[in-house]
Amino acid sequence: MTDTSNHTAELGHLYEAQGYYKKAREHFGAVLAKDPDNLLIRAALERVSARTEAVDEMSRLTGLVDKWVRLLLLKRRVALLECEGAGVK
Repeated sequence: MTDTSNHTAELGHLYEAQGYYKKAREHFGAVLAKDPDNLLIRAALERVSARTEAVDEMSRLTGLVDKWVRLLLLKRRVALLECEGAGVK
């Protein structure tokens, strides 16, 4: 059987460079499973894991801001409809 850990590590680095942190984490994790003492891969895994968490948090915050803006717009529409209903222009 061929040792693919070097190939997998290279893919991990490529995915990391392209911003695909979850895929990079998978590849680095696979290398660490075969070579748990590899400090360079362990550091790379920690780095991409932190970036994955940051991206996930940013996505969550972006979703909350989007929801907040939509609620503000709906509130504005309701206020305009109430004004029209009361005959105010």
